Amino acid sequence: NETGVIQDIAPLADLCLKHQIPLHLDCVQAIGEIPFHFDESGATAVSLAAHKFHGPRGIGALIVKAEARLLPQIAGGHQERGKRAGTEPVALAAGLAKALAAAVQEQEQRSRQMAALRDRLQEGLQELCSPAVVNGSQAHRLPNTLNISFPGLDGEALLISLDLAGISCSLGSACASGSRDPAPVLLAMGCEERVYRSAVRLSLSFLNTNEEIEAAIIRISKVVNQLRS
Repeated sequence: NETGVIQDIAPLADLCLKHQIPLHLDCVQAIGEIPFHFDESGATAVSLAAHKFHGPRGIGALIVKAEARLLPQIAGGHQERGKRAGTEPVALAAGLAKALAAAVQEQEQRSRQMAALRDRLQEGLQELCSPAVVNGSQAHRLPNTLNISFPGLDGEALLISLDLAGISCSLGSACASGSRDPAPVLLAMGCEERVYRSAVRLSLSFLNTNEEIEAAIIRISKVVNQLRS
């Protein structure tokens, strides 16, 4: 969810199956971006969030195999098969279902479009903001995510300056929002301090346009070069 790199879960799923360990996959970033088949994944449970595929905010889903044994999260009612008591948000659930159906149906087209926009953004930033380092595998990653570092800059200063320039980005996942610590995934990858301290994550949508990408390249490069001067 920070670099966009797609992990191979098959060996992990095989290992869990061998030792009869339930496997939960956080697929929040993947659903709608890459092909995914629950029955073929080897997972016991999969979680997703509607807002990640243009559904309503404030609702997610946990897909669980029928034979899985789960203790109720909230007891007291029959809702959600006795696993979570309380009135269901019907409108949000319907919105999630509708958005998910569209995301799955249009996934290939959307992903192709986003990958082209991401590649152009990456190309433009590497050309105008050298040195610029792309973090993670460029061959096997989500089509909508670009994690890029501008060595020599401070990530927080860059984030604020980009926000003032009308560019929304992040230093890492929303889970670590407000943390001043470097992204654990970049440390685990062995990135140098000058790389992980200057990393930002740029996320795209299939609704973005070529014109927006070109404008973003100009704005980001202007900010980066001003901070370096």
